[in-house]
Amino acid sequence: MKNITKILILILALCQIVCCFSACKKDKEDTDTEIAFDLTKENLSEYKIVIPQSSSEMNSVAATLQGIIEKAIGAKLDIKTDRIEENSDTYCETEYEILLGYTNRDEAREFYSSLKNKDGGYALVGKKLLILGYDMAAVNSSTMQFKINVLDKTGDDGVLLRSGDKSVTQGEYEYDTLTLNGVDIWKYKIVYSQWNDHGEGEAALNLKNWITQKTGYVLECVNDTTEPHEYEIIIGDTARVTDDMKTERANSGYENGKSYIGVSDKVLWISGNNSALLHQATSKLINSAEYADKNITMSIKNSACVTFKGEFSIAVMSYNVYYDLSESKRNPNDVLVSVKQKNPDVFGLNEAGKNWINKFKADTEISAKYACAEGKALENASDSSYNPVFYNKDRFELIECDTKWLSKTPDRMSIDSDAKHYKGLTYVILKDKASGTEFMYINTHLDGSNESDAHAALKEVRKRQAEIVKSFAAKYPFMPIVIGGDFNEGPTSAVIGGMSRNTRFRYCMDVADTKVNINSTDVNSSFDSKSDGVIFDYLFVSADCITVQKYEQWDNKISGKYPSDHLPVYAEITIKF
Repeated sequence: MKNITKILILILALCQIVCCFSACKKDKEDTDTEIAFDLTKENLSEYKIVIPQSSSEMNSVAATLQGIIEKAIGAKLDIKTDRIEENSDTYCETEYEILLGYTNRDEAREFYSSLKNKDGGYALVGKKLLILGYDMAAVNSSTMQFKINVLDKTGDDGVLLRSGDKSVTQGEYEYDTLTLNGVDIWKYKIVYSQWNDHGEGEAALNLKNWITQKTGYVLECVNDTTEPHEYEIIIGDTARVTDDMKTERANSGYENGKSYIGVSDKVLWISGNNSALLHQATSKLINSAEYADKNITMSIKNSACVTFKGEFSIAVMSYNVYYDLSESKRNPNDVLVSVKQKNPDVFGLNEAGKNWINKFKADTEISAKYACAEGKALENASDSSYNPVFYNKDRFELIECDTKWLSKTPDRMSIDSDAKHYKGLTYVILKDKASGTEFMYINTHLDGSNESDAHAALKEVRKRQAEIVKSFAAKYPFMPIVIGGDFNEGPTSAVIGGMSRNTRFRYCMDVADTKVNINSTDVNSSFDSKSDGVIFDYLFVSADCITVQKYEQWDNKISGKYPSDHLPVYAEITIKF
């Protein structure tokens, strides 16, 4: 009898354990084994909606899905984030979950590894319902697809979906596939050093962005504290690097100041002790790409040191010329004189309407040397500003030119409701005729006002506009880029600091060998003196492939007057390729 009692107690204890695990799933099921499961309207009521902890914007989509499901089945599902804490009954994974977007669940990670950034749809993986998409717009569209195709069309047997069912809508991509040494690129993870003290994180992100831009695949970037993956692209001297790998690198002739690509069966290792060298090695990988139809093949068969093929030097300048040509307190002709004195290879103008552009074109010396990439008018007005870029037409060939607006809809003429002026960026891609190397100049002007209170009120607008400039430049992670313009913010502001945070870009003043820092780019309304300590105009470079020999805030007074209410900023730079 005592033995029977002990057995009953043991059975009850086991039942309690099972119940606990069904409430909060501490142990992961093997996601490689598909669970036979039917999703019905009845068991849908047991689900929770899970959104990524890092994406607060998904709350609105979750609320939409919650309302759709409540209308369909009469039950209001809970919404929570994918946050997990050990031994927590609140922050834990449960058996029945609707995963909205890219969450941290294994089922999502496995499914998303081959999903592209513009794809959408839905899938039932085991007991997890995935509403697919990398961003809010895609997830919102997928939510509507789930409603129309599933909730509104329940089968006669009452089953909504069976495990393994999926519907994926595919976006349009420049290339369909990309392989690295014969392996589909989506099977790789990019791994960088947890210390990130040589720009490894930036290099990893640049490579990830290039792959996404070309193919739509979104590779996972992780640091080297994570568990090893079958296929990895390693950036820098991570914990993954073995002694044998280091020995092979040493035998290749690697030393300080060189970059290196190491190749093994399932690992590609990009090595260099600064961001420029990591960029150099990553560029070598990118340049190995062969393009055929809609497919990209990259092949690095042998480990080897990598060196830059060459370099060329140019001078660049940014100049806000003041829009009003009729202003009698200054001589606008001296703006052209200043350009001729500095003789830059590429320069951008701010506050330049058609009248200014025509004035430059009408000057015989300037028109003999420079071509003008006007870009587009920023607004539908006869006195609209442009952000034109002039370039030495003997040295460079214009490959591409376009204008983007610094608004929520950058591809069309637009202004955000809290902004004061239409603002944009004009970019040019130029090819150096001697080397065949392409580089980009971005000319921009952030919002501002002559009234101090109104100018201060636009600070958040300028922060948002600067992020648009950065996001646009990030689409070209391996192109040498110069960004110039009037940012209407001081050097210690969040806007200017943010231009160099988690990006390739550095303020030229911070990295130049020689600096002519007069601590001003602003001129008073009489055009006869500088405003000390007021700096609004900047040049930034992609420091992983551009070095700066000289940066100057140029005090260009002529005959006792300044030609504009801003001073030009000028840099002598070297582009490495």
